[in-house]
Amino acid sequence: YTQLDHLSIDIQDRTKPQAEMKGDVQGYPYDLTFWADDLQLLASGEPWLLHGAGHIAGRKTEVEASSRLIKQQIISDIAINVTNVNLGVLLDKLEIISGQQASTDNINIKTRIQGSDLTELYEQAEIDLQLGKGYWILQSEDTGHTKKLLFTKASAFTSWQQPVVLNLDGEIEDESIKIEFI
Repeated sequence: YTQLDHLSIDIQDRTKPQAEMKGDVQGYPYDLTFWADDLQLLASGEPWLLHGAGHIAGRKTEVEASSRLIKQQIISDIAINVTNVNLGVLLDKLEIISGQQASTDNINIKTRIQGSDLTELYEQAEIDLQLGKGYWILQSEDTGHTKKLLFTKASAFTSWQQPVVLNLDGEIEDESIKIEFI
């Protein structure tokens, strides 16, 4: 479940709009503060910048966004960076896989959306996910033996227009590995 406990938007000074959000997602609290460029830039075709900072589940979070409106089409680039993430808990909460021991020093998600309606925004969206340094404890279902995968870089890219691309650089038991899936 998602709960919004507090939302305040201050556009009294249209040159310095601000907003605050507090609540929780699946029992994990978040508090974010946003500030932006002058609202008049939205209609000018110039990039409108939005900045945000705060915490999600106790983790430092930063948000940067740039949006433009050109000929009835929205073009937005959004970057979200979250530090010190327990990937095992995240994968469990997203109901992808449970019981994993994994962590990373940061997750950076970059998205690009563009379109003139919600369907176009969805169909033309691009998502680039990058993990910083981290580890994943791999366990054999057959033997129960574990090995520690250390990664220096892990990334995924997806869009409706291109195949999913996954990359991983790291090592398992002092043996370098590089994995690329397309």
